[in-house]
Amino acid sequence: MNIARVARVLSLPLCALTLALAPAIGCTGDEVAAPGEQVDAKNVRVTAADLAKLRDGETLKVDLGASDVLYHFYFDRALDYGKIALQLEDGSEALMSTALADLLASPYSPHEASNKSFVLTARAENLSGLTAQEIEILRNDGMLVKERIPGGVGDAKPLAEDNCITQIVYQTIYVNGQEVICELKILICDGEMACSDVKEFDGHDYVFCNHAKSWDAATAYCDKFNMNLVTINTINEEGWLHAMANMFSTQKWWIGYNDQAVEGSWVWQSGESSNYVNWAPGEPNNAGGNEGCAQLNRFYPDHGWNDEPCNLHYRFICESN
Repeated sequence: MNIARVARVLSLPLCALTLALAPAIGCTGDEVAAPGEQVDAKNVRVTAADLAKLRDGETLKVDLGASDVLYHFYFDRALDYGKIALQLEDGSEALMSTALADLLASPYSPHEASNKSFVLTARAENLSGLTAQEIEILRNDGMLVKERIPGGVGDAKPLAEDNCITQIVYQTIYVNGQEVICELKILICDGEMACSDVKEFDGHDYVFCNHAKSWDAATAYCDKFNMNLVTINTINEEGWLHAMANMFSTQKWWIGYNDQAVEGSWVWQSGESSNYVNWAPGEPNNAGGNEGCAQLNRFYPDHGWNDEPCNLHYRFICESN
């Protein structure tokens, strides 16, 4: 790789360039941490302006073999991912448009990021917001969601927004067999409630609330309609719920199944008895020891339920008593 060429394309600080290119130029400062050990990762920006500097047929090289670098992609203007080549540790390359096609089309696409940017890195340990336990969960589950309450330690309250929560989504993808981590941030704000009108299926009424609340808050909100979080009794009911929910959002939806009272003893919030269950393969796994509430759409577009921490903020479905 030609250093002068990359400097012209990226217009980056010299220190960031040197560390990003360490494997190529023999710099000794790019030390690899032990598994689970965090490192001081270096930040590299990639913007539409960088891509505009390319000549016809050229690609921007992103060196994912540099194991202590965070690549920040800014898409306040459209990024042409066909002009970005991901270089991997084994020397292979993959166009970003191909390597990230499924992720970019998913419900938690990087394009959902509220700050118009997302991060790619070769190692989860580079992300300072993750503990060793959370990295293990991410590698096992392929996705991890964390939340920060505005005004909390180390977190600034968003301007011109009240009662907002920053939801941080980490996703593991594999490019030519190499693990790559994507981090994005979604801002969720409590504003005017956005629930559907009443929908009917098989003699029951449902309301789909397309705004995010914790599981307990969702339960309380359903109670305002004299409803409970949904109980699913049949595969036909789940199919209808899945299709209807996805008309509003393909992201995650709380249902009423939970084991908050007794770990491993799953019951419906409505108190109903249902013999129907449809956990996704490997679920529930109680990752991290605190996943007590069930939701739909973790594995969109496939069906199958997943357990997650009840304090996270997701959309939810209410059903008549």
